[in-house]
Amino acid sequence: MTWDEHAIRTLTKMADDGYSASAIGERLGTTRNAVLGKLFRMRNASEPPLPKARRRRAAQLVAVGDWTGAGLKVAITFSPQVHEEIRAIAIRNGCSFSQAVRELVNLGLAVEAIDG
Repeated sequence: MTWDEHAIRTLTKMADDGYSASAIGERLGTTRNAVLGKLFRMRNASEPPLPKARRRRAAQLVAVGDWTGAGLKVAITFSPQVHEEIRAIAIRNGCSFSQAVRELVNLGLAVEAIDG
């Protein structure tokens, strides 16, 4: 079916008046699905497009603890890339991941401390 101006006006009027998609389709000589599809496209065309969802990289909570000995609680999150770098440091130095993180905390590298 070709959706000319007259068909669109009839479709809009009948839909606003509460007619079913089947009844509108019969009146216009088309199917219920064609009517529903056109109504859907007309509604979407009048609304601004939704912004595309931005991918968020998953941050990992590595540890929360008192590593400074001064009662300061430290919570650290890393992006996957930084997580891999710390893992490589731990392997290179022959220590655990937690020990490598502890050393970075003690050095004050890229750490956000939360007084708790």
